[in-house]
Amino acid sequence: MSAKLARESGAARTIDEVIDQLDDIIALSIREQNRLGYFAALYRKVTAKVKEGIAEGRFDNGPRMERFDVTFANRYRIVT
Repeated sequence: MSAKLARESGAARTIDEVIDQLDDIIALSIREQNRLGYFAALYRKVTAKVKEGIAEGRFDNGPRMERFDVTFANRYRIVT
């Protein structure tokens, strides 16, 4: 995904939006045979596990974990 395309899609606000955007990056990377998709695929797996952990109460502060995940994902999108 180009930086322009990432900006146009808007910053994620929720963990579900992060997963959706990562799915888009992965699909685009496959179509364009771009290796940037490797990190997106890895981070998507991590984000899905964080979401699962939040739902199951594994974190002391689930909302804070979601904000952390979303913030990191939005920073990643700036450089892709």
